[in-house]
Amino acid sequence: MVENVTSQIEGLSRPNEDFLNVEHYEFGRLKMLFGIACVSTWIGTIRYVFLPYLAGKLEWIDYYLGMLGRGYLWGDDIGWKKSYLYDCLRDHFLACTDTTTPFEYVAIQFYAEPMRYILTSVFVVFIFTFMFAFFFIRRPVPFRINRGLGAIYGWDLGELWILPVSEFEFSYKGEWDPLSFRFFTSGPMVVRLKNAKNPNKTRKFKLGGYPHRDRLHGRVLGKAITAFLKTSRTPDIVENAPKRLPMAWWKWSIFPVAKLPDDIDARAEEWLRKHKYL
Repeated sequence: MVENVTSQIEGLSRPNEDFLNVEHYEFGRLKMLFGIACVSTWIGTIRYVFLPYLAGKLEWIDYYLGMLGRGYLWGDDIGWKKSYLYDCLRDHFLACTDTTTPFEYVAIQFYAEPMRYILTSVFVVFIFTFMFAFFFIRRPVPFRINRGLGAIYGWDLGELWILPVSEFEFSYKGEWDPLSFRFFTSGPMVVRLKNAKNPNKTRKFKLGGYPHRDRLHGRVLGKAITAFLKTSRTPDIVENAPKRLPMAWWKWSIFPVAKLPDDIDARAEEWLRKHKYL
C-alpha cells in the first residue's frame, strides 16, 4: 500500500495542501548523460588535444587553422603566410592568381577539399557541444497536480497540457537503464495529457525523479498521486514531500530553473470550465 511508504520520493514536492509538483523524469537522465559526456570530453581533450598541441605534436590543428586563414587572414603563422605569398600569389597554387585575396584563398582551398573542412568542423562542433552543453541544460517546469481543481496539467513548448481527474490514469513499465544500473526494476510514471488548444491532440509525459533510490518508482508515485487526486486520503510520501523540488548540485545550470506561468492555475480552471469539467 502507498500509505505504508514513509520515506520521501524523488521528483515530488507539495507547495500547499492542494498542490503537488512533479519533475520531468527525462531531465535528470539527460543531465546525467551530458554530465558524464562533459567530464569525459574535457579529460580526453586535455589528454589528446591540448597537451600534444602545446608540445607541437598535433599538426592537424595547425593545418585546419591555416585552411581557415590563420597567418594570412588573421593571427600569426609564418608557414601559412608563406603559403599565401608564395604558393598562391607567386606559384598560382590551385586557382590562385596575382590578385587573389586572403579570403579568396580560404574559399579556393574549401572548394578543393570540401570534405576536409566539413568533417573537421563537425568534429569540432561535437567536441564543443559535449564540453559545454551540460552547463546550459536547465530543469524544465514541473507538472502540477491540483486536487482543488481536480486536474493534472503542465506547460511545455509554450502550450498548456491538461487532464481532468475524471480521465486521469497512469501507466508504468520498468525500463532498461544502464546509466543508473537498473534493468527493468524501475522507471517513470507515464501520463497522457491533452493539448489545451486542441483536446484531440494528446501526448505522453514521463514524470518522476531521476535518479531515484526506490524500486518501482513510477508505480509508487502514480499510486500516490492517484490517491491524492481521487480520494480524501493523503499518502505518506505526499505528507513527507518538501515544499520545493530539491535539486542536486550536478543539476545546476547557467540558466535559472524554469517556472510555471503565474497564471497557469487560472488557465487550467478556465479550460476545465469551458469543457464542462467544473
